[in-house]
Amino acid sequence: MVTKFNMNRKIKVSSLTNADLTREESMSSDIKGSCVLNNHKLENIVITTEQKSFASLIKGKYNIDKQNAVFNIYGKYDEQAPKGVRILFIPLNWIISFVLKDNEPMTIYQKELDKIPPIECKNGQEKYFKIDVNGNLNTEQIDVKIKGLQ
Repeated sequence: MVTKFNMNRKIKVSSLTNADLTREESMSSDIKGSCVLNNHKLENIVITTEQKSFASLIKGKYNIDKQNAVFNIYGKYDEQAPKGVRILFIPLNWIISFVLKDNEPMTIYQKELDKIPPIECKNGQEKYFKIDVNGNLNTEQIDVKIKGLQ
């Protein structure tokens, strides 16, 4: 049995992190996407998230029985926005500068990057990244690769 479905809902970043984003300009996100449910597998997953200063595209598949995921996450953000945001008490700006080293050209992923929703930022302050996720999401048997794109 194959079932297609779409999802469209709003969430707040504060529900995903321990960041206190209670101010009026707190970041909320529109999540839109689709996938194919084929027995115990979610296939052709395509999800976009859109916020004022951050947006992403998630593509991949997920085996519900084995809890195994294969995702590619493409994102863009305003490099000025993370200065006041903290995740697990660590400034997001520090995480970005430490983890996201520019190590791959954007042109390789341009087709996917063009599908990411727009964000608000000044020209030249938009930064891109790619995250590869492969493995069981509920165990330590997961491989995550984070790359900054230039």
